[in-house]
Amino acid sequence: MQRDRAPKSTRIAQLLAIAESADNDEAAAAFLLAKRLMAKNGQSLGAMIRPAGEWPHLADEAGRARLAKVLGLTDSDKEGESIAAFLMAVRLMKRLGLAFSDIMTAGGGAEADGRTFSE
Repeated sequence: MQRDRAPKSTRIAQLLAIAESADNDEAAAAFLLAKRLMAKNGQSLGAMIRPAGEWPHLADEAGRARLAKVLGLTDSDKEGESIAAFLMAVRLMKRLGLAFSDIMTAGGGAEADGRTFSE
């Protein structure tokens, strides 16, 4: 029996949404699941986030720059560093009034042109 599965990008977005609304332990677990799913799919969180210049307008430009920098650290190969960066990114996003749905690419696909968060 084969069950219908949501596309991987949809499952990743769902896990990130869970991480946004959960406490730190649950957020870390959801992020690790999403990160492993992304790695299995040959993606990274950085590849699924639009460049900071395409995010909704923010009055706090310094906050946007800091968030972009912290999101870049989520792709670290050191699990603890990656989790800490993700949790900080979630806190910054709440402070700035953003959600992952605001800053993720529509298809959740990899960026082919090599743009970075801060562009």
